[in-house]
Amino acid sequence: MKKAVSILAMTLCIVFLFSSCQSAEKKYNAGVEAMNAKNWDEAISCFSDLKYEDSENLLATCKKEKGMNEKADYKFINDLSKAVMKRHDLSMQNKDIEICIDYELNALSKYKDEDFYDKDLKALAVKYINGVQLQKDALSEVEGGQQIKHYQGFAERLTALKSITDKYGLLKDNED
Repeated sequence: MKKAVSILAMTLCIVFLFSSCQSAEKKYNAGVEAMNAKNWDEAISCFSDLKYEDSENLLATCKKEKGMNEKADYKFINDLSKAVMKRHDLSMQNKDIEICIDYELNALSKYKDEDFYDKDLKALAVKYINGVQLQKDALSEVEGGQQIKHYQGFAERLTALKSITDKYGLLKDNED
């Protein structure tokens, strides 16, 4: 009798563990599906408290994506991409530098006061905008100071732009 009870208990444990693994796999797959559909809340719900494969990393990714979509992060990256390309186009059309700078400032200045999920991206956004503003300020300087200020702004813009490109993939799909 003891042997039968032991076998029954072991069988129940195996069945429980097997069904638990299956439900973890189902929950994981549902989370991956929700993540691929960019349904961040559902994906976060699936991955929360799940210890299966790389679910902890996927949970962190989903939380970040949700935050960056809800706050100004991706809107800024999108607007920055458009502004950079438009400034380039205006420059190629031999438009006055002031027109190019004003376009960027009008498109991006609002982001200095916006809330970002990624604080590093916020700092880079402010650095970029400050660089554009420095170039704008340089236009009203006397000739000697004008070039120095303009190139300081240029350096700030490019430094921020390089970091945003490297870390966030800005313009990665743009052949131009």
